[in-house]
Amino acid sequence: MIQVYARCNEEGKVLAILDSAHHMREITDRDVLIAEGYGDDCAYFPLRYQLLDEQMCHRFQIVDGKLVECTPEEREDELRRLLEL
Repeated sequence: MIQVYARCNEEGKVLAILDSAHHMREITDRDVLIAEGYGDDCAYFPLRYQLLDEQMCHRFQIVDGKLVECTPEEREDELRRLLEL
């Protein structure tokens, strides 16, 4: 069985998606299990998700242990914070 994990920053924004078929040595206890199964659906799970939008804001976050898409408002807030730097 292949496990798929999300690696997040301190705000819960997803920085990377790792699967046990290709990244087993990189997975740590701080990564969040988001899916598991057999075959290509899980083995190529990381390739199906573009983690940043065209403005380099995070598209996904972990909420209550689940992978969810960031709302447009959350991405706008992130962009505003990035532009203030």
